[in-house]
Amino acid sequence: MASHKKTSKQTKVQAPAVAQRAKAIPVRAAVRGVNGYCLLHYGTNFLSGTPLRCSLTSLQADLWVVPVMLGSLGYGWVGQVGTVALDAASGEVVGANSRQQVYAVARALEEEKRDELEAAFLRARAER
Repeated sequence: MASHKKTSKQTKVQAPAVAQRAKAIPVRAAVRGVNGYCLLHYGTNFLSGTPLRCSLTSLQADLWVVPVMLGSLGYGWVGQVGTVALDAASGEVVGANSRQQVYAVARALEEEKRDELEAAFLRARAER
């Protein structure tokens, strides 16, 4: 039996050059950093959501982008009200929504979900 060899021309496609990512702080450190920032700048009802790593090649920036979430006892997460950006290597906050912006979104969410939040509060109170 004769064996047949398939030959195919493979074209190599090169991806665009992307800046190498520096070693980043762990995701847990990003969460802790944003939780501390939220406590100092927004108050106790605001915590970090799930961080996402983001490389801005045009700015040569490597970031952790972390949503700021509004929480409510008895209800849980109400929704996202802002964002904090951390330098991925140092963990330093490099950008965030202002307190006024965060509070405005929080008020709108609280109004939108007013009945659900009140019901959750009354359930939690009744369980005591």
